[in-house]
Amino acid sequence: MALSVAGKYAINTGGGSGINLAFAKKLLSRGCSVLVGDISLRPEAQELLKQYPHDPSTPPSANRPAALFKKTDVTSWPQLSALTRAAETAFPQIDIVVPGAGIFEPRWSSFWNPPKSPINTNSPSRDDADGDPGHYAVLDVNLTSHSGLVTYRR
Repeated sequence: MALSVAGKYAINTGGGSGINLAFAKKLLSRGCSVLVGDISLRPEAQELLKQYPHDPSTPPSANRPAALFKKTDVTSWPQLSALTRAAETAFPQIDIVVPGAGIFEPRWSSFWNPPKSPINTNSPSRDDADGDPGHYAVLDVNLTSHSGLVTYRR
């Protein structure tokens, strides 16, 4: 059985570029309105907003889905709350949440280059081996983002 997203409403973090931009395009092409939360939009994402304009006086529908943008840093709870409020204002409900934002980390602070240690002396990382939690922002955001889904539980 195929699931339809026509007439549904989605929040898509990270939809300003990359994989989640492709996901936003697919949702819109299938009749789902999308609010993109990202730090910025690549030119192709800006074109998507023009292709699926949002008219606040007419609610989006399956026949006329809309794409909206709200500048959002997903590492900031206040900005995530603002994204939620923007979705609640623009849409009658939230049906789909796509927590897919990537976090830029300098090459010296990443999962693939763990901190220097006695057994990892050649690492380009500048992080302390016993550093405070939070050095691996990508893991933090993608693992904790699921807690935000509780907001949309019916």
